Amino acid sequence: MSFYKKSDMDTDVIRLTNDSANDDIFYQNPSFFSPDDQKFLFRSQRGDGNYRLYVLDLISGDITLLRKDTSFGWIPTWSKDSKEVYVGHIGKIIVIDIENLREKIIDIPSDSWITFLDLSPSGDQLVFVEEDSRSWVDHHKILSVINVDGSGYRQVYILDHVNEFYLDHPFFIEENIVLFLT
Repeated sequence: MSFYKKSDMDTDVIRLTNDSANDDIFYQNPSFFSPDDQKFLFRSQRGDGNYRLYVLDLISGDITLLRKDTSFGWIPTWSKDSKEVYVGHIGKIIVIDIENLREKIIDIPSDSWITFLDLSPSGDQLVFVEEDSRSWVDHHKILSVINVDGSGYRQVYILDHVNEFYLDHPFFIEENIVLFLT
């Protein structure tokens, strides 16, 4: 990380990465700082040109590849203690310990792509979008929640594709209140 330039508003712009690959944030959601503000989650096309998930330590500047697999759900989220990252996949949420890169699995009882994850303020529950894993047409279909221990899965909103055509960006605004877009 280094000073990059002054912005048009005379604020410092800090460059977080300097790799020639396409390092970027996730679509329409720029806030991937860990809750303790020590790390930043991003995706990059480093190496073979495929997007993979990385974490930048904002203190040391070290960058760690979290998963070699190029499949990760759109918009992962941090654990409340900043020690784990929740990543969507087909039919599961992968929980990655960022210190040792060990993975745990939270199984979801469907074959949906799990995307747009958000953690509740208590850190006990995840909300996410289930997308059709076989098609990109009308692919957002269900808003669901699950406890981080894998219990309590429920579908809380099912898109009818008559009145609503898209389901996007859910996030907790209070412990049991979720805001989302249709």
